[in-house]
Order: sequence, then structure tokens, then C-alpha cells
Amino acid sequence: MKFKRLFRDLLLCELVEEPSETEGGIILPSETVPQKAKVLMQGPGRLTRKGRLVTMDTKIGDTVYFSRLSEHAYPGMEKGHVIISESTILGVEHVNIN
Repeated sequence: MKFKRLFRDLLLCELVEEPSETEGGIILPSETVPQKAKVLMQGPGRLTRKGRLVTMDTKIGDTVYFSRLSEHAYPGMEKGHVIISESTILGVEHVNIN
């Protein structure tokens, strides 16, 4: 399924696979590990009660962390793609350019 555009503060993200085992060999339950994804497309932002547009803090290409409970996958979407709301993002990964 291809999207032309997204509404409000919604983000189309591609999931990034994370190892479910630590370097020491401890297996992490999948429910406790935040999901990691790359932002592919985003809506314009959310509207306040007075109708003012609040722009998004994320950018296309950002790698974000979010709770697994907040993702939405719909029939027909490409495998590994999910839609999330910006308000459910736990953090954005910092990229060191040096």
C-alpha cells in the first residue's frame, strides 16, 4: 500500500531489527524492549484547540524509539512498515557525524 500523504501527527516508519539478546547472552522479552524505526513519511503536525498548527519535532530519516503497543499495521501495508503517532515516540536516536 502506498500513501500519498499522512494526516495530523502520524508517521510512517520502517522497523529496524534489534537484537533480542545482550552481548552477555541474556535474552530480552520482546514486550520490554522499545521498538526502533526509521521515519519514512510524516504528516504536517497537530492542531491546537485554537486551530494553530504545531509542527513535528521529528524529520524524515530520523531513527526513533517507541512503545510496541503504539504501532499500527494495516492489511496491504508493506512488511515491516507501521504507522505511529508522534506523541508516542520515546526518543530520537542521536547520530554522531564525526
